Amino acid sequence: AKAERSLLEEKGVFRVVEEIELKELLKDGTHILGSSNAVREKYNEDGNVYKLKCRAVKQGFREVEYRDFYKTYAAVASGTAIRTVVSVGVADKARFHHIDIRGAYLNADNQFKQYMWAPDGIATHKGECWEILKLLYGGKGTGADWKATLTQRLYKFGFK
Repeated sequence: AKAERSLLEEKGVFRVVEEIELKELLKDGTHILGSSNAVREKYNEDGNVYKLKCRAVKQGFREVEYRDFYKTYAAVASGTAIRTVVSVGVADKARFHHIDIRGAYLNADNQFKQYMWAPDGIATHKGECWEILKLLYGGKGTGADWKATLTQRLYKFGFK
C-alpha cells in the first residue's frame, strides 16, 4: 500500500483535501466517491506468490453520467485480429515490439471535479479525502479518457 501511495503522489494523481475545505464540501452536498484497494498476487516462475500488488481504485459504479464521465470505452482486440496481424508480420519477417506504460491511466488528467475517500491502508488517517486530479482505475469513463489522451499524444509524436 505504501508503494501505491508513493506512485500516486509521484504522478500527482490526487490532492489531499484539508479538513476545513472538506466540511464545506460536505455542507454543500458535494458527491464524494468511495474507494477500495484491488490486491493481486504476483507469481514467480515456480508458481509461488512472491508479492502482493495493491492498486487504489475508485468506486465507479457510483459515478453518474455527465457529472463524473461523458462516455465509456473499452479497447478490445479479437483473437482473430491478433492472429492475423501476427501471421502477416511473421510472413513479412517483421520485428514486433511492445510497450508497457507503468500506471497508464495515472498519466491522463481528470476532466471532472471529483472527490474520493482515500482507500484504507493507503490513507494516512481515517476520513482522508482526495480531490482526484488524474484518472484512476475503476471509473466508468476512465478507458475513454485514457484512449483520448494516448491518441492525442501519439498524434503529437507524428503517428497517424
